[in-house]
Amino acid sequence: MFTLPIISVEPSPSTITIGVEPQNDQVRDELRHSLLSIPIPFLPVLPPFDWRSQRDWAMLSSRIGDWLLTAVTPYQQAAWIWGRDAFWITFVAANPAFPSGKWPKWRAEIELDGPFITYWIMRQENEPPSRIGDSANDEHPDPITPSVPVLYDIHGELWARFKEHVSILAPL
Repeated sequence: MFTLPIISVEPSPSTITIGVEPQNDQVRDELRHSLLSIPIPFLPVLPPFDWRSQRDWAMLSSRIGDWLLTAVTPYQQAAWIWGRDAFWITFVAANPAFPSGKWPKWRAEIELDGPFITYWIMRQENEPPSRIGDSANDEHPDPITPSVPVLYDIHGELWARFKEHVSILAPL
């Protein structure tokens, strides 16, 4: 594990689209066709995967990274972009304080790029520190009743985002 002190992202929040979910049926069908032409061994996500476990997220992230670098060719641009976003969603779920704190090195071929990771880094730069971190230990005050702590479920949020992202192939 190592720490990177600063990662900066320039685009304004208003220009970021979260995920690579196609906006129209034709583009969605083309992406789905492109993805179905490649075996995707990490889908469906089966038990004993526990979306509340950083360890399970780390294993899924590793599997997606391996798939991305071995099964997807440079000519499959749509599949690469889709897989890269799936990788970053799972990497962040395994390392919720990213880009702060400690996190494992990832393979340099997987660029720190794409709609999800751009959104995430900008969000981390703008969120109060109490909103960043492990969902099991991360509490923030309820805005209505500040004296009552509320568990911030970062893994639940990222699980929902991951399910939406992979829903182009099959619901989880």
